[in-house]
Amino acid sequence: MINREIPYRPKLEGAFRERFYAAASTIDGDTTKEEIEKIAETEIDWVVNKCQYNLVQRRKYRAVWMLFRDLVRASWKAEFRYGILYVSNKSFQNTGNKSVDITNAKKAMRGWMSESRRERLVKQADFINKIEEENSKGKSIFSLFAGGEELADRIEKAHRKEIALNDAVKPYLQLVVEGEKDKFTGLKISDIWRYCRLTWSTPYETTPGRTMQYLIRDAAHPMHAIMGIASLENCTMQITDRDNKIGWNPSAFINEIKQKTSDKAKKELQELLKYIECGIEFINYSDLCTSKEIEHPTNDKIQYLF
Repeated sequence: MINREIPYRPKLEGAFRERFYAAASTIDGDTTKEEIEKIAETEIDWVVNKCQYNLVQRRKYRAVWMLFRDLVRASWKAEFRYGILYVSNKSFQNTGNKSVDITNAKKAMRGWMSESRRERLVKQADFINKIEEENSKGKSIFSLFAGGEELADRIEKAHRKEIALNDAVKPYLQLVVEGEKDKFTGLKISDIWRYCRLTWSTPYETTPGRTMQYLIRDAAHPMHAIMGIASLENCTMQITDRDNKIGWNPSAFINEIKQKTSDKAKKELQELLKYIECGIEFINYSDLCTSKEIEHPTNDKIQYLF
């Protein structure tokens, strides 16, 4: 991990560009984190509550200062020199020890996310207080967490062979269904998952696409205590290493075909070419799909790939 300075050069225009550099020029090596945050908050307040023109640039200006403020909160240093605002982070240093470097990196990243997590917890304060209070059934979210002594007692009994290990701990998955309630507490299953997610050291972020959430519960506990949570989500788009491995990228697919010289591989490619060529809209579909050339693509059609 290399520690280096990065120029912070937002693509602003006109008066917004001039105002940004006027404010940034007041930041030097001795400017404290609190002073920088105050500058950022002043600029955010101006563009949100006072500026009334050029909506596009206003949005960019707000985003620029919010990002800069978050970097500073995450222990990034900032300094304006020779007309450029530089940001850097010294949390990452090469020690020559891979294990130590990874530990330091994780520690730094948790520190960066702590402020964001704190903000989300503050926003969720009403929800947290409500679910931690006893409801009409006299139950709260705390009823769904196993006590250390009770769990230790079950494990000790299994160790002494008084009960089977399968009877000491009985994990199972429960799919989170919107609107469904927990039969032991009357709490919404989705609220239970949401509360458990807020206990993580990383802030909760919603992701686009389909999501399947699960509670991991212990049937050996009288209230089927929560052991953990899990979530299955749509995969992230465009991860180069993964896409190359699977063969989703054209270049990766072609390289894979080049390495396969079997008749089966060629036959599969010929079938693929047939489907592709039949789908080309600007060629007459009926004429194309009845031609012998498309029914049985020649090796010449494969050669152009290589």
